[in-house]
Amino acid sequence: MPQCFENTADVLLTFESPYDAYVGTNPNQALNYRELGWTPADPSKIWHLVYGANREQMLHAIDLSRERGAGYVYVTDDVPANPWDSVPDAGYWSDEQAAISGGFVAPEPYPPLPFLNASPPTAPSALTATSTDYTSTTLSWEPSSDTDPGDAVSGYEILSGARSLLTMPADISSVRVGGLIPGYDYTFTLRATDLSGNRSLPSADVLVTTPTLTEAIASPEISETETTVTYGAEFFMPFSFRRVFIVTDSGQPCWWTGTVPQQCAEYLIENGSLLHYSGGAEGSGWTWTKVRELPGSYDGAYRYSWTLDKADLSSPGVQTVFNGEGYGPLSYLGVPTAVSGPDAEPTPASWFTELLRYLRQVTPATTLN
Repeated sequence: MPQCFENTADVLLTFESPYDAYVGTNPNQALNYRELGWTPADPSKIWHLVYGANREQMLHAIDLSRERGAGYVYVTDDVPANPWDSVPDAGYWSDEQAAISGGFVAPEPYPPLPFLNASPPTAPSALTATSTDYTSTTLSWEPSSDTDPGDAVSGYEILSGARSLLTMPADISSVRVGGLIPGYDYTFTLRATDLSGNRSLPSADVLVTTPTLTEAIASPEISETETTVTYGAEFFMPFSFRRVFIVTDSGQPCWWTGTVPQQCAEYLIENGSLLHYSGGAEGSGWTWTKVRELPGSYDGAYRYSWTLDKADLSSPGVQTVFNGEGYGPLSYLGVPTAVSGPDAEPTPASWFTELLRYLRQVTPATTLN
C-alpha cells in the first residue's frame, strides 16, 4: 500500500510494531518485519516506528533501521494503548538522539522554468455539445496552440457563465459534464492556459438545453416464462443504486419500502445482486442476505432489466416496486406483477420539485474522455 503514495507523500510509514516484531520474534507473525516487496525510488522517505524497546533494544533497532535503508526511525520504551503519547526519559532520549546521525536530505532541484512570455495561446475553436441528456452533456473542441519559443498550451478551463467548472490537461479535448438540471438552459465557454500562465480569449459560447423530465423511473415491464421472471424499467437519472423490491405472499419478514401505499418486500434486486431480507420481523433494520449474483442488462440508453429464476424466490412475487437512490432524489415506481406500462406512485410535479431541490445542492460532476 505505501508504494501507491510514493510520488505524493513526503514520508512513507512502512513499519509500526513492537521491538520483538522488528527483530522477527513476535508470536503474531503478521506483525513481524518484512522486507519491502518493491524498491523505493527515494529510500529516505521510509519511516520505521518501534515501541516497547529498552535502552539496549533501542540501540539495536536503530542499527537495524540503517541496515534496512530507513530514512526515518523513532524508537520508544512506551507501550500500547498509545505508545506515542509521551517522550522517553531524558537519558533514553539523549542516547537515542546520539545514536541517530541525522542530517539533511537535499531535495532534487526543480526543473528550470520555461521562458516567461506575455503572449497567450489561441482561443479554443469549434466548441460543440453532443449527447445531451437529462443531467449531462459532452463538450468537445479543437485544441489551442502556442507558438512562442519554449512555451506550450498547458491546459483548458470549462466555464458556465462566470463559474469555473473544471480545469483539464492539454491532451484533453472532450469532457462529460454532469450534475445538470433537466429542462434548463446552460451556456458553456472554454479557454486555454499556457506554461507561462497566460490565458487565451474565451471560445465561442455553446448553448445546451437539457430535456424536461417529469419521472425518474418509467415504463416498467415484468414478463414471465415457465421458469423465469424478468423485471425492467427506464431509469432516467444516473442513480448509484437501481433496485427492484419484490413483494411475495410467503408471510416471511420483509422490508417496508416507503412507498404510498407501503409495500413489504421479501426480496431485493440491487444493481447486480439478488438479496433476501434477513432483518427483524417488523421490517426493522436494513439487513439483507445475498442470494446470488444477478447481472442485469442495459440497452445503452436508459432501460435496465434483470432476469431471475422463479426457483430463487420462496413464493411468487405479487407486487413490485422499482427504486432509484443516489445522485438524485429517492424515487419509486410501483407496479403489480405480470403487467406492463407506467404506473408511477409519486406525482410528476412533486417529484420534479424534489429533483430541483436535490440537484441545486450538487456540484456538476465531470468525466474526461
